[in-house]
Amino acid sequence: MALENLGEYAAKVALELTTALPAGIVCVLDERDLNLPGALLSLDYDAGTFDKLDKETLTITWKVYLIEREQNPVTALARLGVMLNAIQKTWGIIDTFHAEAIPLPNHAADPLPSFSFTFQDELPPRKDTIMKTKMIMGPGVLEIGEPGAIANLARRCTSVTLTPSVDRGEPRYYLSGDTDAGDRSETWVLSGNLDQDYGLPESTWEFLFNHRGQPMPFRFQPDKTAGAPIGGNLIVEAVALGGDVNTKPGSDFEFPLVGEPVLGSNSGTWTPPTGPEESRGLIVSDDEDTDPVIVRVFPQE
Repeated sequence: MALENLGEYAAKVALELTTALPAGIVCVLDERDLNLPGALLSLDYDAGTFDKLDKETLTITWKVYLIEREQNPVTALARLGVMLNAIQKTWGIIDTFHAEAIPLPNHAADPLPSFSFTFQDELPPRKDTIMKTKMIMGPGVLEIGEPGAIANLARRCTSVTLTPSVDRGEPRYYLSGDTDAGDRSETWVLSGNLDQDYGLPESTWEFLFNHRGQPMPFRFQPDKTAGAPIGGNLIVEAVALGGDVNTKPGSDFEFPLVGEPVLGSNSGTWTPPTGPEESRGLIVSDDEDTDPVIVRVFPQE
């Protein structure tokens, strides 16, 4: 029966919403797990109906709350708009949404501002008629930044690669016959090519220029219909501007990661240096609560 898998399916839908939201914002099923700003997924009042011809197929109505901690109306509406816009970029236009204040006594004494909307899906989910035998690059996700200041590089990106590099120390051999394999160190680089968009609205080139040298979280998912996003932290660098006359030039980019990427995480969280001795250091704290395997539940048309 479809109902037996409803809980597992709800968790997958919440994770699917997390992949669509800006980096660092997580959708949960339980209010007690909510970190603000965040999203809460629940079944709508008229939760589901069974297909009249196929009693194994359940049409489900989900309700999503996008919630902001900020009480200032101007700031709250702007931040909620960023979240809703991010979901629409992945899922398409949401026909109707509601602005409301919802009581969350575990998080604030006063009701918190939110946007809510509903959508429908089927359980079990519709399956593609052709099973994938290898990964297809795109449509995917590549975002850099934090809520309120995020660059959507996927709109301009023609290629992207997350590349590891491993250095191993010389092994040491002992008279006893034992061997020390030597130290191992690992570094990562996010690289690729972007179409230049200098002077255009929401310019990626200008974002990278204005934030060059700064540490920022990122989120990368080669294929939104399969697999988990990869999150972490990197150092933003500016990219080249210009090229041959009467062409649409592109620019190569290369951003070194600080620490290792995390599979199944939207991003890391930066803890800025606090003292003069740390002024050249970067401290990374990965979000330990975001480590599920994220599955695309239903492809978008």
